[in-house]
Amino acid sequence: MRICLLAALAFSIAIPLAAQLVGPSKVDVVIPMPPSLGIRVKSLALVPASDSYTVELHKILRHHLEASRLIQIKESPSLTGKDLGSLDEAAKAALKAGLGPTILLSAVVNSAESGQEARQIPFSNNGVKSVATTTVKYHATVKLLDLATGKSTEVPPINVDTFLRNESVGSTPSYPEVDAVRAQATSIAARKVLGLLLPWADHRSLVFFDNSALEMKELFNLYKAKKFAEALALGQATLAKAPATTAPRDLARLSYDLGMLQLMSSHYPEAMGLMKAAVAKDNDSDLRLGLDSAQEALANQDKIQTIMSP
Repeated sequence: MRICLLAALAFSIAIPLAAQLVGPSKVDVVIPMPPSLGIRVKSLALVPASDSYTVELHKILRHHLEASRLIQIKESPSLTGKDLGSLDEAAKAALKAGLGPTILLSAVVNSAESGQEARQIPFSNNGVKSVATTTVKYHATVKLLDLATGKSTEVPPINVDTFLRNESVGSTPSYPEVDAVRAQATSIAARKVLGLLLPWADHRSLVFFDNSALEMKELFNLYKAKKFAEALALGQATLAKAPATTAPRDLARLSYDLGMLQLMSSHYPEAMGLMKAAVAKDNDSDLRLGLDSAQEALANQDKIQTIMSP
């Protein structure tokens, strides 16, 4: 049974799964990534939070875990003051008796320190721009206990440094609200925790050639209009009837663009075949990067199916 990969990636916070235009010749491509733990987590219990920052983190985690429909969420008993790694065998057995073969997850926010800075930077026509920045340095620790095996795991600390800024010319800007910056940090931290448990989406900015040769400009316009099927049909027809005198570099770039369209459509074997053909004609660094991404996407898709299959 093959899971729906897009559904598995749906936990991404404020990140769309569809590719979006980020520049005249760069596109945002989603590469599927397997859960960092490398195991299928079927049921999970969050160790209850004891502070407001951790409560907010748990709200986001619970929301996205429930929305994924891939992990059953169970209610954990209170373990206040107890470290998952130091529980004795009797305590683990008691937890297992109550929760079954579940993963216990302790995600604790240790600090979320804020700061503010005002500065002035040069602006056009010898002017000055005032900048007010609010920063948050966020630190959390994550531990897991597999009640089926009794094994505990502590992952590397989660550190997030983030900021928001307001700018103004001719007046003094207000500082962004600390709560808004802290919420941003919490969302980033939650995404990192979720990446341990669920497939996630890595976003990469890759070149899409949009020069006038071999209809590549029109291909790019169709891509921007999200007409992927039309773009593929046009590109394939153009490649098939390209004159024998066509420059190898142009053929390589058209093959690469077709590979990009397949990659953004989650057709990874087709994407890899086209990227390989492109690199064979022109061993350009941008083309090699596209091939590497297609190869990684295909390999990760297989890993995700292996890990997440029932």
